[in-house]
Amino acid sequence: MTILVRKLETEAERLQAEHLIATAFLHDQDESEAKQNAEHPMGDVWGAFDESARMTSAATTIQHRMTFDGGIVDCTELHMIGTLPEARGGGAARTMMNAMLREYRSAGHMFALLIPFSFAFYRKFGFESASEMLVQKAGIDQFSGFQQELTAKRVERQEDADAARKVYEAFALRYNLANLKSPRDWELRGNGEVGERSWDHRDKTHYSYLFLDEDGTAQAYFTFVYVVGPETPWTGTLAVTELAFATPDALHSVFGFIYGMRAKATGVSMELPVDLDLSVFLPECGNVERSLDGHVMARVLDVERVLRAMRHPEGAGAYRIRVEDAVLEENTGTYAVRFADGKATDVFKTDEAADLEVTVETFCQLAVGRIDLNAAPYRPNAKLNSNADLLKRVFVRKPMYLR
Repeated sequence: MTILVRKLETEAERLQAEHLIATAFLHDQDESEAKQNAEHPMGDVWGAFDESARMTSAATTIQHRMTFDGGIVDCTELHMIGTLPEARGGGAARTMMNAMLREYRSAGHMFALLIPFSFAFYRKFGFESASEMLVQKAGIDQFSGFQQELTAKRVERQEDADAARKVYEAFALRYNLANLKSPRDWELRGNGEVGERSWDHRDKTHYSYLFLDEDGTAQAYFTFVYVVGPETPWTGTLAVTELAFATPDALHSVFGFIYGMRAKATGVSMELPVDLDLSVFLPECGNVERSLDGHVMARVLDVERVLRAMRHPEGAGAYRIRVEDAVLEENTGTYAVRFADGKATDVFKTDEAADLEVTVETFCQLAVGRIDLNAAPYRPNAKLNSNADLLKRVFVRKPMYLR
């Protein structure tokens, strides 16, 4: 069967794709929202057509600027991918996925990301679990020991939103795969709300605050929503949807502000990178509820580009790594890497034996720092042949902020 894949250029086709995706995921669809998405798409919209020119599969993609080892790289989010129930198993989704991955690889994007309905399904396309965030909850009394030394200011003007953006972007560069967000995400919507509401709390008012030092410079920024109950309708939880800060003292001021909300809030919940473990900061560590969230998958689109952009150890060294990629065959090969003073100085394919052999899924986890070399041998089809001491310095755990 011949399957044609292309980007959808007309509003009518994009609306058809909206309907198709809603059918594929059994979503109740708001027609006005579907028309709005078709008229003003967030990114590219793709369709796969069978031999009778019927659209059987569709997808939307969004381009992001994301952090990687202290730099900023282009990435693609595969946002929604759906196939009509009666057309499943015919290869439309696979053909479309392959076309999209090659398109964005050619455009210079290093990574593709998605939130899976099934981890096993997307592993067929080279994706692997890449996120690691701590979902944490604590009683508000746990924050009583923190003082708010900085001045809190509600975000009310575009200048405030711009200041919040600076704090967030500096904070994000400390982590891997943090989304730097688009200018649209930092537009003031009014009533103190910045950008689009978080998906989990899209029906609630979002409150954003800056924390300013004596010079009026923003040192921290956070956004929260108020969730009523469950104990009484008059109290509830502060659910922090975004938090960024320049120094530990700035974070302490945020915590002090949170404690000041205790008249209405009995608890606090927040999703943070794993290096920000509340059980380390709060007095009753045993009363902090913690769960690990790793729901985002990623895949490397261009192995050579990633090796060139990766942070390497200080000093000079060299290693060879073989990567197998069953989908983007152009990635498959053994790469010789030479580095000096933290940067790759040369990357090229070679016929020499590899020090380390991995699939593209494991390579992605190693490159972004989701796992280190010690964990690699436990991954499927990974083999460490030589040069272990140096590779342990190359492939280390790294803090991540991928949500």
